[in-house]
Amino acid sequence: MIVRMVNETATNPESASERSLDLDEVEAQLDAVEVALVRLEDGTYFTDEVTGKPLDDQLLVANPIARRA
Repeated sequence: MIVRMVNETATNPESASERSLDLDEVEAQLDAVEVALVRLEDGTYFTDEVTGKPLDDQLLVANPIARRA
């Protein structure tokens, strides 16, 4: 998402001034990435954190920080 915002800013600079950066959202996403990295390290990344069932590969491709199916 951050890369997309940078790319959009580069291609459409006037819209960058109209848009404000939601730092709370950025912080929440960074927290979610940190949780995903811990889950990867613990070996639980590929499972639903509530049911313990495997997460679909397509879900993780679309949303790498997904924790539930």
